Amino acid sequence: MHTLLLFGFLSSTIAAQETYFLMDPTVSPDAQTVVFSYDTDLWSVPAKAGTALRLTAMNEEEMLPNISPDGKWLAFSATQFGNKDIFLMPMEGGSIQQLTFNDANSHKYYDSELKQRKN
Repeated sequence: MHTLLLFGFLSSTIAAQETYFLMDPTVSPDAQTVVFSYDTDLWSVPAKAGTALRLTAMNEEEMLPNISPDGKWLAFSATQFGNKDIFLMPMEGGSIQQLTFNDANSHKYYDSELKQRKN
C-alpha cells in the first residue's frame, strides 16, 4: 500500500521519496478536497494538506477527474479496455460504473479516414 502526503500543491512524499507528475488536479465544490492522478490511479487529499487516499486501482490508467457540482460523484477517464472511456464512482468510494464503451480499435477507423482525406 502506498501512502502519499501532499503539502500545499507543491511537494509530496511517497515512501520517503519525492513524488513527481501529480496530474489533473480538481477541487471539490466546497473546496475541501483535491482529487488528482498519480501513478496511473486517482487519489484524494484534503485541500489544506494531509494524507492522500487512493480512490482507484484499475488495471490501466485513470485520469482527468471531475467532481460533480453536488460533490457526491467523481467522473474520470480511464484506458481500462484500450481506448479512453468515461467512468463514474461515488466520492466516498464504492462501485465504479462505466458510462461509455469505446472499441479499442476505433482509432484505426479515424486514422484510415484521415489518410484517405489527405489523398
